[in-house]
Order: sequence, then C-alpha cells, then structure tokens
Amino acid sequence: MEQAMRPTTAPADNVVDTNALLQPGTATEHPSYDIVLKPRGRGRWKWAVRGADGEILMSGSECSRAAARYKAERALFLLLSASASRAASVEGRASDWL
Repeated sequence: MEQAMRPTTAPADNVVDTNALLQPGTATEHPSYDIVLKPRGRGRWKWAVRGADGEILMSGSECSRAAARYKAERALFLLLSASASRAASVEGRASDWL
C-alpha cells in the first residue's frame, strides 16, 4: 500500500501523477494537480505545478533535478494545505482547531 502512496513519474515528460496520492474513491472530492519537470539548458531544471485544466499555478527553476523536484513537491504541498484549510473554514470546522 505504501508504494501506491508514492508519486510516480512518467518517463516521457516527467509528469507526476498526484491522483495516486489520493485514497480510492476520493479523487472527485479533491482538486487535481500535476508536477512537471523539464531540463532547460546546461545544468538547469524548470518546474511547474499545473491545475487540472493545465493552468500553471506555481513555477520556478533550480540548478539540479533533485532541487527542482523538491521545490515542486513543496509548492504542491502548500497548494494542498491551503485548499484543505480553505475547505475546512468554509464548512465551519476551522473553529474546532483553535
């Protein structure tokens, strides 16, 4: 089960399937995001986090693939935590945490 929780990278275009991180049956309840890593020039990697519609939500560049992947996954985590926090405050559950 732990292997299903890890993001998988498609070899063709380095897109991470974030739906693999979700529990079965909850994919329609959560927004869908993709992480894209692309080599740009010598020793440079561009990263982007895209929404379900393909719109780039966050992007940047790093000197190594590992650093670019880390920054992209960190940005994805921030997006997911912000959306969870927003959903909790809309449903009135934010006061339970205080």
